[in-house]
Amino acid sequence: MRILYVYEGPRNAAREAEVLRTLNDRFGGVSQTDSHSGEEGLTTVTLEAEEQRSLAIVEHLREQSDALDAVQGSFGENA
Repeated sequence: MRILYVYEGPRNAAREAEVLRTLNDRFGGVSQTDSHSGEEGLTTVTLEAEEQRSLAIVEHLREQSDALDAVQGSFGENA
C-alpha cells in the first residue's frame, strides 16, 4: 500500500534514509519509491508497505517523526 508523508524543507536524502531505516527496524518491508520538493517549501515522500502494517506506519510517522502529516494512499490531489 502506498503511504505518503510530508516534511518541511528541501529534499534531504540522509533524513529520508534515517526515516526509512527506522520504519524497517520497527515494521519491516518498507521501501521508498519517490521523493520530491515543491515550491511551497515542503517535501513529499512516497513509501510502499504491506497493507496490514500501513496504518501503524502512518501513526508512527505522525507521532514519532518530524513529518508534518502522513496518509495512506493520497493527500487528495488528483484523487
